Amino acid sequence: EYFKSEEYRLSRNEFAQEYMGQFVEELTQFYPDEFMKKAMIQQKVKYGKEGQSFCISVDIGRMGGDKTVFVIFEKRGELLIQREKVIWDEAYLDRIAQQIIDWDSLWHFERIYLDNGGIGIGVFDIIYNTPGFKKRVKGINNAEKIVEYNPDGTERKSKWMKEEIYANLYFLMAKGKIVLFDDGDIWLSLKSAEYEYINQRGGAMMKISHPDHRQSHICEAIVRGAMFSK
Repeated sequence: EYFKSEEYRLSRNEFAQEYMGQFVEELTQFYPDEFMKKAMIQQKVKYGKEGQSFCISVDIGRMGGDKTVFVIFEKRGELLIQREKVIWDEAYLDRIAQQIIDWDSLWHFERIYLDNGGIGIGVFDIIYNTPGFKKRVKGINNAEKIVEYNPDGTERKSKWMKEEIYANLYFLMAKGKIVLFDDGDIWLSLKSAEYEYINQRGGAMMKISHPDHRQSHICEAIVRGAMFSK
């Protein structure tokens, strides 16, 4: 039953590589090593917070060993600078929401990026309905499909939100507009992101994934936080 569920969850190429021991050329590392080396130069230091622009991004883990990752970015002009990374092994949703609210009294976040799909909707609802947060909390659901239309109403292009936010981080690193911690866990998580092209109606579509779900959490928090650049 487990293998059947994994075969349903993963693409054919992912399943072949992960469980059948096949080397699949179509699965390719999404973030090049040279981009990561260029971006990952920041050391965690103490600093003042007055008059600066901050966001927090959270990848919310499920109970039972899944990790929850909090990442804080500062924006200076066109540059994003990572200022914090906190990882909890597991936590209840109300505790995650309360931690965001408590940190907001110190950081005064301009944006709070949360997954508003799946288990994340519980934290999103708490934050959204807390006075003073409604206009700042932004839901980013990886499973959401973005469709662009021609003037006559026909579909011109479609992509997944996950493709959008991962590509945004890709271009920020390529252009030197984001600075991340020099951190081995971040390196492994970003490096584990892979992509392939799958056939869809109307043409091929890129699919981005992490074959090992345990490596995805830090990357997921970072790509959401990098949307602060927009």
